[in-house]
Amino acid sequence: MVEKMKFISVTGNESDMGRAIEKYLSRREIQFEYPARRLKLEEGLKPYSGVNPYSEALYKTDVFAEALGRNFTKNPGALASISGEEALKRVEEAYAAYEKRDVALHEIESKRDAISKYMGELNNFTSLDVDLRELESFKRIEYHFGKLPLQNFKQFEKFLYDDSEIIFLQSHGDSEYIWGVYFTPASKRDKVNPIFSSLHFERAAIDKPPDGDTLPMNPAAAMRYWQKELEGVEASIKSMAGHTLDGLPFGIDGLVEACARVRELHEVFDIRKFAAVTEKNEFIFVGWMPGDEADSLESEMAGDEIKFLSRFAETGGGEDENPPTKLKNPPLIRFFEFFTRMYGIPVYGEIDPTPVMAVTYTLLFGLMFGDVGQGLVVAALGIFVYKKYRTGFGGIIAAAGISGALFGFMYGSVFGFEEILPAIWRRPSEDINGTLVFAIVAGVCIIIISMLIHMTNALRLKQYGAFVFNPNGVAGFIFYGAVFYLVYRSAFEGMQLKNTDVMLACVPLVLVALREPIVKIIRREKKIKEGGAGMFVFSILMETVETLLTYATNTISFIRVGAFAVSHACIMGVVMTLSQTAAGTRNVLVIVVGNIVVLGIEGLLVGIQALRLDFYEVFSRFYKGGGQFFKPHRTGGGDSRAMPR
Repeated sequence: MVEKMKFISVTGNESDMGRAIEKYLSRREIQFEYPARRLKLEEGLKPYSGVNPYSEALYKTDVFAEALGRNFTKNPGALASISGEEALKRVEEAYAAYEKRDVALHEIESKRDAISKYMGELNNFTSLDVDLRELESFKRIEYHFGKLPLQNFKQFEKFLYDDSEIIFLQSHGDSEYIWGVYFTPASKRDKVNPIFSSLHFERAAIDKPPDGDTLPMNPAAAMRYWQKELEGVEASIKSMAGHTLDGLPFGIDGLVEACARVRELHEVFDIRKFAAVTEKNEFIFVGWMPGDEADSLESEMAGDEIKFLSRFAETGGGEDENPPTKLKNPPLIRFFEFFTRMYGIPVYGEIDPTPVMAVTYTLLFGLMFGDVGQGLVVAALGIFVYKKYRTGFGGIIAAAGISGALFGFMYGSVFGFEEILPAIWRRPSEDINGTLVFAIVAGVCIIIISMLIHMTNALRLKQYGAFVFNPNGVAGFIFYGAVFYLVYRSAFEGMQLKNTDVMLACVPLVLVALREPIVKIIRREKKIKEGGAGMFVFSILMETVETLLTYATNTISFIRVGAFAVSHACIMGVVMTLSQTAAGTRNVLVIVVGNIVVLGIEGLLVGIQALRLDFYEVFSRFYKGGGQFFKPHRTGGGDSRAMPR
């Protein structure tokens, strides 16, 4: 399910910002947004500017991470076990000891660090075709390479490109920053440089390589050059016996703890970059929180001078609202979020398709791959994958395998042997027609359920036209159900179809076909269709044919469920036949190899077909996706998308 989200704002005196972050904001799941963008750049509101005092210590922890070959992940327990002052002291002491290593090794490692740092900056500008040596010769033009936050760039993009005193060349961007270079006359530097500083433009000195000399080449060519240099330096380091960090009074574990704490301190302070300040020296944070978390934080802050306000996100609120999506499912269903992400994250307010996927996928897999022995092998493989790699895909494999084993009991099949267990339900190879008919009926039921979910989605998102006239709305639901009812009565009960029956069944189809002009008439839009009456009729006919074909093909697609169940039984029957010897016994090797081949090939095909049915026959009827994941900024916190353990 999609968890209810609240839009929150936290305001107070600027002197209380540190306390607000340390006591409240850093310990909660909050996806911050830039207040300036959310509040439409109200007059007197400006982004907070400040340098993170832990940046230098953070750099030193990166040095230790590389030296020790470890990642200092956020450690929730570090807050209680070590103070910030002690952590900084340990890092400084360790770095001082690290600096006293063999001079030659230190020099070459410093060269490596300088090259790596330079390459890290240079890599952001490889798409720019500019000669670095030629830029160095500029006397009357000042230029600076660097990056600025994406939100600031979007707000002032027109200004950057339209100002006659600024030339801005964009290199590339990601979800947080835009990299580029700006040029301005040297006489205008005192005016232009402060403008970029206010936009949080961070300079990158790529015109000053580690050897102190600018190479006559563009950034891409320079990148290739320095890559070769770095490889040579790394080879030299590996050939030298280096001094380790052994012997520190607090030990390696103590250093790791200190580094984790420093990273945490840096991240806590870094929350300030999301703040805006007013002319009255007040700060403001805005963002999104899960409803329960927001209520808990509001209770915790009750009576504090720092003010907390919240409201529930609006469903179907449009681009201006655009809340993130946080999925909240039970552990077993959560595994199937792996497939949901492949298709796309639900828009906030849209029904989470994960529970539907969990049920339909496991059932369809079991129906197509019903074998007790092979199903248990698949389940064991899934458990192994999950335990080893902690991925939801392993849980999906395990659930599918268990479903296959259960349907194996229904079919009476164990590793292809059908004489060991009685069939509780049916043997597909002995009742082919019944199996195929059941597959169609099951498919119809799944499609009808998908239509009901579509109608629920449409109501929740206030899309009333789609609720009534969509092929998966009320009109389509009535038409599809009526056709299925008539076909069933005619095929299995011998009912003679009358013209009136067919005509009544087609009335909802007419509403589906005319959904666009009907909705426009309801909205009182004058122009219904461009191109004249002939084009209007032709498009209606084509859309009707397409709708009918979609209903038919989606329904017929489920025949593959029965076909795979039959083919699985028949293929294993062939394996059993091949294992027969002249003496009347069975060749165990043939049985083992046959089961392995069938399990590998057919298991993969069945898994793909079950996924295809869910994506194309089920999801396409009610699910659009296109949402954004909830990404909280919280020290010591886990990813909201983590798999259950």
